[in-house]
Amino acid sequence: MKNNIKALLLGLFMVAPLVATAGHHEEAAPSTVGVAYSFNVSDPQAVVGAMTKYWNSPTGKKNPGFATLRQVVAGGENPATHTIAVSYPSYSAMDAAMKLNAESSDAADFYAAMNKAATITNRIAFDGTGITAGNPAAVTNSLPVTMYFMMKVKDAGAYVKAWKKVSNVTQTDTASYLFAVTADGEGGVTHGIAVRGNDMETLMGFIKSNQATPEWAEFLKTVSPIRTLEQRRLTQDLAVFGR
Repeated sequence: MKNNIKALLLGLFMVAPLVATAGHHEEAAPSTVGVAYSFNVSDPQAVVGAMTKYWNSPTGKKNPGFATLRQVVAGGENPATHTIAVSYPSYSAMDAAMKLNAESSDAADFYAAMNKAATITNRIAFDGTGITAGNPAAVTNSLPVTMYFMMKVKDAGAYVKAWKKVSNVTQTDTASYLFAVTADGEGGVTHGIAVRGNDMETLMGFIKSNQATPEWAEFLKTVSPIRTLEQRRLTQDLAVFGR
């Protein structure tokens, strides 16, 4: 497991997901590429300490990406308690980070600390599509809450058309982002929707009000033949490193 942690976290420094809006939110930028890692964390303080130490180190200060640590509030059958995403604007930036960390003692210290404090439960790679809905300007909390809807989509064009239509039916103080999943580890997920709000009340209020409209029933009728919902996950941003 120690070698697996080191290999996966080396990848974590290389790639990661989604856009930076009011906070630092990977899912939205069309040029963003990445990998999101889910962890079962036994020592949360040690994880925060390891991340803080790395990103404040000479190596971390040169790293062209940024990392977002999130707590999993609810996540179905996955035992993960936290997720970490390290976002880069391009594959060339990813390559630069890989080279930077390959022979870094700062990175080696980070791998060792994470190996003691957490176990990886899942990982996915994805690309931001730049397709959004709602009101990104309304999400002003730098540490927002997010609901992820992970799906298998057969016809992305038809799904996007239906999703954008239903997402803008009700007045919203949330922002939604569509991202493509390029590798999911298991389950065959192809796309995800990230819906963000300043707090739980705002986020869940929007989701409930939207799903109570006649347009939502029409949306389900339209996408049922082309979309299968595989997982829902609710998270709370805890900290951002590297920016």
